Amino acid sequence: MRFPRPTTIAAFLMITMATCTLPANAQSDRNQGLEGTWRVQVNVISCTTGQLTGPSFSALLSFAEGGTLTGTTSNPAFQPGQRTSDYGVWHQTRGRSYTADSEAFILFSTNNPPFPVSAGKQRITQSITVAGNGFDSVAITRFYDIHNFLLATLCAQATGSRFQ
Repeated sequence: MRFPRPTTIAAFLMITMATCTLPANAQSDRNQGLEGTWRVQVNVISCTTGQLTGPSFSALLSFAEGGTLTGTTSNPAFQPGQRTSDYGVWHQTRGRSYTADSEAFILFSTNNPPFPVSAGKQRITQSITVAGNGFDSVAITRFYDIHNFLLATLCAQATGSRFQ
């Protein structure tokens, strides 16, 4: 009886592991946490009553391995080119709960009712709970002028679905 050479067995095992095990683990890990890109639907709400205070809008958020965050928004309160993309950090607090902090620059002021926007920055602090390929978020958004003076505080609720 003739046995396969050890190098043939090793090559077979490496190929089998690469084609069978890794994709299953990658898919499994992908659906477990916050890492990845999410389509987000945002509702601006009153911080005291929880009632809607304006139209909902969409955003895209990407949570990278290592705890960095980037994003963009379609918020109609901003004029084209008025607000930069979001940049920030995130971390797991416990289980499927996370926090995220991000900032975007507001490049110029506008006086659009009902929400005038001043040049400065927007800082968003979120608490996020992931469930499979979805998440729920509550956020506090603070607007600062160019001298870092707090101008306004708003709240939001959001739902996210994993970008696939």
